[in-house]
Amino acid sequence: MNSTRLARFTALSLKILGGVLIISALVDYALAAFPLMPLEDAWQISFTSQLVDRGLTPMIGIVALLLSVWVESSTGKGKTIKPAFSDIRFLSLILSLVLGVIFFLLVPLHLDNLQEIRDQAISQIEEQTQQQEQQVQAQFGQLQALSQSPEAKQQLDEQIRAIDEAIASGQVPADQLGAVEAQRQELLNYQRFANDPNALNARLEELRDEVEKRRDEQQQQAENRVLKEALQIGLRSLLLGVGYILLGWVGVQASLAGSSRNVERRELDYDMTPEAQPTHALGETEPPTSPDEEG
Repeated sequence: MNSTRLARFTALSLKILGGVLIISALVDYALAAFPLMPLEDAWQISFTSQLVDRGLTPMIGIVALLLSVWVESSTGKGKTIKPAFSDIRFLSLILSLVLGVIFFLLVPLHLDNLQEIRDQAISQIEEQTQQQEQQVQAQFGQLQALSQSPEAKQQLDEQIRAIDEAIASGQVPADQLGAVEAQRQELLNYQRFANDPNALNARLEELRDEVEKRRDEQQQQAENRVLKEALQIGLRSLLLGVGYILLGWVGVQASLAGSSRNVERRELDYDMTPEAQPTHALGETEPPTSPDEEG
């Protein structure tokens, strides 16, 4: 295989590669949109992430089509990219500009959606924290009422004594012994808090601190997730937008400049043809014949 045939085969391979990559990427984009729910923030975030994850595939396809032009030009029979919609390579440049604009627009849209998701997560964490605080306060109220009721204290003592007698006499099955001992420990804690108000208040503060600490950790995790998502998707989308815009803009400008040079070259070639040269100027007469020619 000589160099000319090899160059033609390489150019054809690049065209096939570019076309397959571009078409497959567009198909993936279309499939990623289903089920179509454009008004939901979660759908927008998922769709944006899938677009950005596959963002390099169309760019590689467009570059492959452009490389096919350069390879064909090495054979001396390459054609420049025509600024017309009948040229698939020019259409790929237009597609590059369109994708660049889309990826640029995805950046603020994605950040806004992430902010909405963050606000929802923070609101949910606050609701859970309030529920936990209410549970702690309700438990504190029960213990406080227990400490102020002699009858309740006596009933608690009897429950603890009954559990101790059941364990000592072997009435508790072996598979239930762990649960019974845990219940006994819980009743002992109630008894201690009922007899010691200071310990009860200290336990209340400890539970509140645990709830607040858990809330802060969950909020920090939500903030970190949003920041990581914003950096990963936002910056990549911005870089893809810049790359597509530069590729499409430079390519379109080059194709327009090449088309203008071809038009000028054709006009110059037409002016240099013999058919385009005038035989006689206006008002010019034929030269006189000599006497020898008359004879």
